Amino acid sequence: MVKHHMTASRRKKLLLNAEPFGFGPTAAVATVFPEISPYVIEIGYIGEGHTLDLQKTLGYDRVIDCTGYREAEIMRKMKDYDIFFTALDFRMAGLARAAGLRVIIYDPLTWYWRETPPIIASVDLYIAQDFFGVRERIGDHPDCFGRAVIVSPIVIPQKRTTTGNEVLLNLGGLLNPFWSFEDTVTYARKMIRLVRESLSRHETLTIATGHSVRAALHDPTVGTYSVHEIRALMSRSSYAIMTPGLGNIYDAAGFDLPTLWLPPANDSQGQQLQRLEGSGMTDEYLDWPTLSQGMKKIDYTATQTFVLEQIAGMVRHLDDQDEELRCSVQKAIDGVRSREHSRTRELITRFGAGGSTDIATIIHERDMFV
Repeated sequence: MVKHHMTASRRKKLLLNAEPFGFGPTAAVATVFPEISPYVIEIGYIGEGHTLDLQKTLGYDRVIDCTGYREAEIMRKMKDYDIFFTALDFRMAGLARAAGLRVIIYDPLTWYWRETPPIIASVDLYIAQDFFGVRERIGDHPDCFGRAVIVSPIVIPQKRTTTGNEVLLNLGGLLNPFWSFEDTVTYARKMIRLVRESLSRHETLTIATGHSVRAALHDPTVGTYSVHEIRALMSRSSYAIMTPGLGNIYDAAGFDLPTLWLPPANDSQGQQLQRLEGSGMTDEYLDWPTLSQGMKKIDYTATQTFVLEQIAGMVRHLDDQDEELRCSVQKAIDGVRSREHSRTRELITRFGAGGSTDIATIIHERDMFV
């Protein structure tokens, strides 16, 4: 249980949440948790599916698994709280507002939306994480963003201490409702096999993914780790191989960690990878057209459903025994292995760091906790 400061000015009950899509939103909430919990008298988490994986190890007063709940049931649970803070779950934000809670949305994808979700304009506070195009988007459409503030990325730059032989394979961010669980597991299994075959015998590989994918892989060397454990692994890895989710991207920047980016597992990962590559901030990366002959270039700005259908088809037909493919992966790993620093660290220079502290400070200064 969280040890709260029980002063008169810190008497609100706070409910945290993250959308059930990818790894980044739930990791962001886990990062914000220790910064924000001292300001409230009680703190809980409500979520479904894999969003609970990273939250269960934290000191919440209550964790509510709402998987399969009807909206009326969710709202009844919410009424026990005063403030609702979500990372990207706009439906839940609407339910919280209808239940009478003050609502805060944290959004690391402001740059991404084709159409701004309507709920954003009416919440009590909208917190956008800085990235390419964020300030321009909010500046051009102020009416769509209501009470908006922009914060630096949720990352704290840290030095690595490495012996030179530890390697991290981080497969976070695979789960989403637009492709099947079987395709998710197939992606993970094939990437693990390709990476293992490309490492030297002197290197030690740590593989991280979510609980459900780990269980389906039936591989005792695959683990599920908390946010703090993942960052500890990054701090001692000589390089990493990761899915290009925004949380992974900023962690690579914060640790100055040379990284090979795996093929995108959804549309936002594809767009993020393209923005990094276009700004010269990638070390090495693999995209679907580069993996094998016959694979077409994907338009990652198309609809989520269409993009995920394309990715799923490529995953199914990817021959991880193909010699050309194995050579491509080996070449990319050799390239990232030779680096001492990461080009991705330039994100920190451009957009800053320390966003989790900024978030807690902003909410406190706006008297939302009283």
